[in-house]
Amino acid sequence: MPRAQQRPQLRLVTYKLTGRNDSFVTETGDVLSLLLYCPFSFIARLIPPMSVVNDFLISAAKDQSMSGGGCTWKPFQLGDGEYRDLVSALKKRRFKSVIPPRWVRTHRDWGTWCGEIVWGVPVAKARRMKKRIAALEQEIEASDSSDEQVAKLLKKLMDMNVEWARYFSENCSRKPKIPLLRVPEKHGC
Repeated sequence: MPRAQQRPQLRLVTYKLTGRNDSFVTETGDVLSLLLYCPFSFIARLIPPMSVVNDFLISAAKDQSMSGGGCTWKPFQLGDGEYRDLVSALKKRRFKSVIPPRWVRTHRDWGTWCGEIVWGVPVAKARRMKKRIAALEQEIEASDSSDEQVAKLLKKLMDMNVEWARYFSENCSRKPKIPLLRVPEKHGC
């Protein structure tokens, strides 16, 4: 059967959802169901580029706060065909294809750009702030400094995140410019 007539076959993955009292529920589903359980994978019904999806599938698997804190899985990436199948499944759910600027390559970049198109937050300063935050996170991760030095870096990171939150709050519109995505309710959460 030609590729155009085949039904998309999304990769099956196993992931754990954090339930009440920090219990875990193990789920097996396709990659789209995993992404829909993670509140930070989609902001609105916009289809992210393959590099953004793959960055999320690797980095959020390692950093639960990025996935919403309630979902863990073994890191993986989608190949070209798997990504095309994901796009097809997203389009069936009324997601829209968009062409982001060339600088949007990671999930962090995607979130920054979506901040502008969804909430109206000016992207130039947002990008600079996010780069500073990312650099500091990398410095902390790579640090073999004393506890005192790491504590200073963590304090600086918290201050930068507060500055970012203030900037976002002061510059975002009252209502999103495009409808937000509603994520399904988590089992046992």
